[in-house]
Amino acid sequence: MRPIWPQLQLGGPSAQSALSETWLNSDPERSWNRHFIKALQERGRLADLQFYSFEFYPFDDICHNIPGKLIEEDRLMHRLMTRLTDEGVGPDIPRIITEYGFSAYSGRAMSEMPSALLMANINGQFLSEGGNAAYLFGYGPNVPVNQNLPCAGFGNMMLQMADQKGQAGTSMPSYHTARLMIGDWLMPKGKHHFLPVDMGAQADDAVRVFAVRRPDGRLGVLALNRHADRAVKLHITVQDLKGLFHTIAGPVQISHFGPDQYAWIDDGPKSRPSKSLPPARSTSKVRDLYLELKPLSLGAVIAPR
Repeated sequence: MRPIWPQLQLGGPSAQSALSETWLNSDPERSWNRHFIKALQERGRLADLQFYSFEFYPFDDICHNIPGKLIEEDRLMHRLMTRLTDEGVGPDIPRIITEYGFSAYSGRAMSEMPSALLMANINGQFLSEGGNAAYLFGYGPNVPVNQNLPCAGFGNMMLQMADQKGQAGTSMPSYHTARLMIGDWLMPKGKHHFLPVDMGAQADDAVRVFAVRRPDGRLGVLALNRHADRAVKLHITVQDLKGLFHTIAGPVQISHFGPDQYAWIDDGPKSRPSKSLPPARSTSKVRDLYLELKPLSLGAVIAPR
C-alpha cells in the first residue's frame, strides 16, 4: 500500500481491549502487546506502527451501583494507559480509542445521566493522560434494547432516539455532552494544553475537574459531579504555564447539564426521555468563581486568559 499512497498512516491492531493476554502457548509472558511490539522490533518495523488503536468498554455488568462504576472507570483508564507504556506502546506512538461506551451490552445507564458523565470523563482523562483521539460508538439513531442482563433495563448508545421512520428524534445525553465539550469547554480546532487543577480540602473521588488553555488563550474548565445524591460547590484554582495557581475571575461563561435538563422514563422497550434540553448557559463577572453542580451533573466554564 505504501508505494501507492506514501502518506498513508497505518496502525492498529484495532484490539477489542487494550489489555489483552495470550493463553495459547507456554510462554510465561502473557501480554499480547509485548509479543506484538517485540515482533515488530525484531523485524525493524516498529516505525510502521503509526498509531495504536483499541476499543474501550469498561463494564460488562451495568446493573449495580452505576455511580460507583463511574468512579471506578478512573482507575481502569489510568491502569490501561500505564500498562500500555510498560508493554512497549510508548507515548511516542499515538493512541486512539476507535470505539468507547459504557459496555458492550445495552442498558438504561447508556441513556440516563451517567452516560453523559462517563463520556465526559473518558474524553477528559484519556486526552489528559496522553491519548490522541477517541470515537464514540453509536452515532446513528437507535432504540432502547436489553441485550444481556435483565436487571440492566433498556437503553442504548446513541446520539438521538430513532423516530417511527428510523430518523433522528429526541437528543440523548451523549449528544448534549458532545456539544458541551466542543464549544463550552474545548474549541473544535487547535492545540489545547492541559493544566493542573487544585480543589484543596474539597478533593473527592466522585468529583473530577479538567482544565485546558484553549487555542484562543482562554481557560476552559470541565467539572463532573458523580455523586448520586449530593450537590457540590467547587472552588477551583488552576495552574498557569509558569507553575503558579490562580483563582478563576473575570467575565465567565458557565454551562450546566444535569437532571434539570434531562430525565429518562424507565418503561422497558418503551423507555424514552421525559425531557431533553440543551445545557443551560449563563454569563457573569466574578471575582472568585465557585461552581455549583447538582448530583449526577456536569458543568463547563470558559474564563479569560
